Amino acid sequence: MQAELEPSEFAYVLHSLRAENVVGINNEELVPREAAVRTAQLELGLAKLQEHGWFVAGEDGIDANDLLMLMVAVVAEPAYVLTATHYLEGNARQTLAYYVNHGISVELFQAASGNYVLSRLATTAELAGRLHAAFGALLAPPRWSESLIFALPEFEAALAQARAGDYAALQAAVANNQGGTAELADLSRTLRQLRPVGRIEGAVVVGANPGAWRELALLGQGSTAGWLARQDEQAHTITLWPADEKQLARLVEELVDALSAEAAGPAVVGR
Repeated sequence: MQAELEPSEFAYVLHSLRAENVVGINNEELVPREAAVRTAQLELGLAKLQEHGWFVAGEDGIDANDLLMLMVAVVAEPAYVLTATHYLEGNARQTLAYYVNHGISVELFQAASGNYVLSRLATTAELAGRLHAAFGALLAPPRWSESLIFALPEFEAALAQARAGDYAALQAAVANNQGGTAELADLSRTLRQLRPVGRIEGAVVVGANPGAWRELALLGQGSTAGWLARQDEQAHTITLWPADEKQLARLVEELVDALSAEAAGPAVVGR
């Protein structure tokens, strides 16, 4: 099922669920601080929901569409949330958000019209497929065949030095990975130029607060991604994989599985 709601409609449904601080949403736009403005928006939202058939007046009051209410309830109180961001030219970006709870997955994005579009996904496997599809077209043919792993603090410092013109530390870090001398020198120059093309982030949510974010970055030059990057905060390392369809699918599936397992654990007991 898919539903497209005007901002006032979405605000009213969230208000009816007593949800005014939702992860991944511009809450100030939906819930204005000025009481008179907020009241006017909610009154407009209720009228629009009735006009569009989401709410139907009956003898005993208003009957709300059950599937719509279910999707918004998951958005309002997810067990975990994922965001997928595609960085465009300038400071523009496109973002999709995914909310999961009780085995129900909901995709949410804000259309160019400003309306909010919600889609219920059948399974978390479909969710992973949506994430894979969102970024698969951005992948560039890999020029490198092996993954690379670096100690994170040293790598960040070496990369900053390389971007300032001093390649020595980055070449030393790259040399710790396998490969020919010419390949490694070329790779050092390539790494210096990498910028985020896209990013997938996910976190378990307790109350209205997301926990530690897990992240998978797509790095490249221009509009295509040649590398996938993931940090291991416990080991203080960063691993880079050549970006291809199978690797992206595997890493996205791992991310979704890890969040599902974490959300099912003690961290969310009592929700």
